[in-house]
Amino acid sequence: RFEDGCFFARAEREIKAGEEIFITYGDHSDAELLRTYGFVEGGSPHNSILVTRAEVLKGCSVALSQSLDESRVALLEERGILQNVYKVIASGSLPQDL
Repeated sequence: RFEDGCFFARAEREIKAGEEIFITYGDHSDAELLRTYGFVEGGSPHNSILVTRAEVLKGCSVALSQSLDESRVALLEERGILQNVYKVIASGSLPQDL
């Protein structure tokens, strides 16, 4: 908690004198750590990007070198397969074929 210009932390167990203690900031991306706490450690396993439905469809069209068949897109929508936004977890390295 933050009170009177100071942060306070509460231990969940007894801590011995000289024992090393750690504070966790939770499962956040580097962007969230920077925005909320003002620092970045780098390489958070929670880093991700958001890819929109339009970007996925455009990427498919480019990969196929043709326009997408609207009936197939409609089928994906009917079956609930095509989402509005996809969250893609960043691995920290690019695939070799890129």
